[in-house]
Amino acid sequence: MAGCLKEKMLKDLEKYVVKDPRIPLLLSRMKDAGKMFLATNSDYSYTDAIMTYLLDFREGNTVKSQHRPWRSYFDLIVVDTRKPLFFAEGTVLRQVNTVRAPQGQRQGGWRGKSRMNFMETGKDSYEIWNYYPNKFIQRDDTKRFHILNTLFNLTVYTSPDYEELTFELLLERLVSIGYPPEVLEYKYDPAFPTRGLIFDARYGNLLKVDSHGNLLACAHGFHFLKGSEIWNYYPNKFIQRDDTKRFHILNTLFNLTETYLLACLVDFFTSFSRYMNCETGYRQGNLFMSFRSMFQDVREAMDYVHLSGCLKEKMLKDLEKYVVKDPRIPLLLSRMKDAGKMFLATNSDYSYTDAIMTYLLDFREGNTVKSQHRPWRSYFDLIVVDTRKPLFFAEGTVLRQVNTDTGKLRIGTYTGAHQHCTVYSGGSSDMICDLLGVKGKEILYIGDHIFGDILKSKKRQGWRTFLVVPEMAKELQVWTEKSELFDELRRLDAHLAELYQHLDSGSSECPDISSIKKQIQKVTHEMDMCYGKMGSLFHCGSRQTLFANQLMRYADLYAASFVNFLYYPFSYVFRAPAALMPHESTVEHVKMETPEMDVLHQLRQQMD
Repeated sequence: MAGCLKEKMLKDLEKYVVKDPRIPLLLSRMKDAGKMFLATNSDYSYTDAIMTYLLDFREGNTVKSQHRPWRSYFDLIVVDTRKPLFFAEGTVLRQVNTVRAPQGQRQGGWRGKSRMNFMETGKDSYEIWNYYPNKFIQRDDTKRFHILNTLFNLTVYTSPDYEELTFELLLERLVSIGYPPEVLEYKYDPAFPTRGLIFDARYGNLLKVDSHGNLLACAHGFHFLKGSEIWNYYPNKFIQRDDTKRFHILNTLFNLTETYLLACLVDFFTSFSRYMNCETGYRQGNLFMSFRSMFQDVREAMDYVHLSGCLKEKMLKDLEKYVVKDPRIPLLLSRMKDAGKMFLATNSDYSYTDAIMTYLLDFREGNTVKSQHRPWRSYFDLIVVDTRKPLFFAEGTVLRQVNTDTGKLRIGTYTGAHQHCTVYSGGSSDMICDLLGVKGKEILYIGDHIFGDILKSKKRQGWRTFLVVPEMAKELQVWTEKSELFDELRRLDAHLAELYQHLDSGSSECPDISSIKKQIQKVTHEMDMCYGKMGSLFHCGSRQTLFANQLMRYADLYAASFVNFLYYPFSYVFRAPAALMPHESTVEHVKMETPEMDVLHQLRQQMD
């Protein structure tokens, strides 16, 4: 704030600053209850003038009562903080001479401090599920309705068979690069991993967090850490998710096997006596393996399994075992193409795409002996392989044509107009929009990868987005069958609120809530175990997970399968219900019956 503005304000504080007699009372009670800390970007002179004015009330409101110095309300005062720099590297910490400060003379200490966690705030909400549409989408203009599908969303891999195969190949790869052969004894357990977990490459822990980085659960291998153990690693039960070199988010369906493998390796090295457990890894003689290098090995093994072709090769030998063939898919694709333009984008090469799509769409039209097979490429207006998402949504790669007879790429960059049923390789989202002649808001993009598909297409292109979440089938089943647990959690929360209903900051009474907290923890744990060992994908008790928050933020629509579109007309309007903010939910909107409202009600009935 410029000095001229402060100068004019200080000349007439009564006009520009509201003086509330409740503030000193509240600050006094807060200081009695805990430690008080004031941090401001203003200098000391301005802070002193404002605070003196705000807190200039005689204690006791009698003539003999004394003025209380405003600084006595705080345990720590920091001026010139330069927020938000204060929450990062900060500035030099110096001390203020409160006597000579008006002349700007300062001494060392207490001026501008680096990060200090003063108070942890959070919000519990039982609004765990939202309706499938998160935003308003209208599809009544079929000429402007364009669908983008990725191969994975058309291909439903059989679980846990697909994950078991991937897990076995990952273990074989790790043993081939030097890991102990004993790790081959581990078998994939689908009950343990869930998506949206974070791997801490410093301490080797798997973390479940909310959207703010507050810890909901923590596991070291297969050992779940308790409160005191968690505090040893994370003093505030909080992590800085921006530290991407340390914290790695495991969000995709492919990450399920990766998540379980990391837990297996931590469990293996922790339990074997020949390895010495260290804070950041394991030691054997002069050899040290950090959790960071372990994560890198697993990530490189995953890349090898996918890029080398060994996983695809085994899958293609037994497609009936690993891929679900749904007869509704050809029908839906045919209807979608009639309603608009269809576009297939996949990171896979053409040979694999051709094999999978031929298997998925190999249904005779009309279901008669004389009916003909429909080529799978005829379901799409544009097909692009080797997209290398998320790079596809940025600068992309060279756009080339694919020779569908040989599967090889044609030499040179493709620069011509779009050719129907032509298969392209590489390119970018901008090139695709140009080829189809469409704009961002005209596109509904269907994907399963919340980062590589949904977030990037939404932030970079402004496309409408549909997130496929296969886990929703089980989540909804548990939500329905275990509704009594959610009701019990609501009841306990309401009971907890009742204990404080008639208390305020002046109350000395402290209700005993230990019993209720234990009951809440018990019910929350029981709820989580219904989903799996790491709990629900969307919540932990009444708190939403990071994955749920990202879904609500970036996906316009979400469902367990894109086949759900089969049961909606293409003119359907997807509209999310009004979501109340916490302060709005405290207001009861009572309906007032008036003669005018009766008339309106009758008119609506007649219109209906």
